[in-house]
Amino acid sequence: PVLDKVAESLNLYPKTTIDIIGHASTEGEAQANLNLSYARAQAVQTYLQGKGVLGQRIASGGLGETQPLVVPDDTEAKRAVNRRVQVVLRPVTQ
Repeated sequence: PVLDKVAESLNLYPKTTIDIIGHASTEGEAQANLNLSYARAQAVQTYLQGKGVLGQRIASGGLGETQPLVVPDDTEAKRAVNRRVQVVLRPVTQ
């Protein structure tokens, strides 16, 4: 539902661009977590494109485990918080 609202907003404002940033917990190898964070961001991009958002308006990437919200992430609940995707809308202000 959240991504549907993001897609709706982007389709209403066709000059707005979006940054999608994937994140991961520290569980597992750093490279695997980086790859996972990229995959998370790509999944969101694919979903939004399926809702009619042009791919040229989307920048996506992953930061792996480098920017946790909860430190240390020593429980499953804390790790779940760090496994996330951030969506940043960049409206045209001119």
